[in-house]
Amino acid sequence: MPSLAILRETLLGAADFTFYFPSEDRFRVQDGQHTPIPRAEWRNLPMEDQFDAVLYLGPRANITQAR
Repeated sequence: MPSLAILRETLLGAADFTFYFPSEDRFRVQDGQHTPIPRAEWRNLPMEDQFDAVLYLGPRANITQAR
């Protein structure tokens, strides 16, 4: 059964984007070129600022929970 979780003002929404989608690089577009951003300059990208909700379409038996 599908499950929808709204992100705004939740722990899921407050988590940084890289918690869900780990990344080694971030880039900025400058003069039409992708320029790497040093990790020290990365800013927090809360999931709730990137997405409204997450949708789970897998089987209920496969849903896991973690603190």
